[in-house]
Amino acid sequence: MPNNKIEFISNSTFQLESINHEIDWLNWSMVLISLISIISCRVSDYNYIPNLLKQNNNNNSNQTTLKKFSSLALLLNYFVATTLFIWQYLIMIGENFISPAFLFTIILSGLILWTIIKLFIIYLIDVVFKRNVHFHINLHLIYFQISGIILIPFYILSFFLPPDSKSNIYLSIGILFGLALIIRELKSFFTALSNRISLLYIILYLCTLEILPLILAINILKG
Repeated sequence: MPNNKIEFISNSTFQLESINHEIDWLNWSMVLISLISIISCRVSDYNYIPNLLKQNNNNNSNQTTLKKFSSLALLLNYFVATTLFIWQYLIMIGENFISPAFLFTIILSGLILWTIIKLFIIYLIDVVFKRNVHFHINLHLIYFQISGIILIPFYILSFFLPPDSKSNIYLSIGILFGLALIIRELKSFFTALSNRISLLYIILYLCTLEILPLILAINILKG
């Protein structure tokens, strides 16, 4: 009986070390990908990020943000950085019933899939209502790119904080994410009004594609 206990403890310790090694490897690999994405954006178009911030402050800007390599690089950074935060949060609350790499892949795939579906629905609505300017899609793309730039430094900072302080970082990021989401929707709301879009359509959009998915995501993360 004691031998069985010793063997179980040894196997558990080995499994835990293996999981921690996999988490560390994924952490640094994904952070490296994010940093390379941002650097590539800067090298490809030195003024792209400043112009993106200026465009974000311009409510009437309809310039597309998905026609340059720089924009694709920043979108990649957004997906990776957002996935890293969700992934680490689930690990922190003990959701380790599957491989860390598999969990990361599921989160990343789900995030990309939902984003594509959401933008496609918005595009279809624009087509149905015969809108040639897809300002709402543009606002989403700007939001994604700027969010990714902000998220990755906070994530790297969390590496150097004690375990007890990490929950505060995730709470801070959640608050910042919520504020940024509110700002984006307010900008979208006023831009829609300036383009004479029906108030009923705006309310239906907010309820179906923003508020409902957000409530579902919060409930899933809370377990």
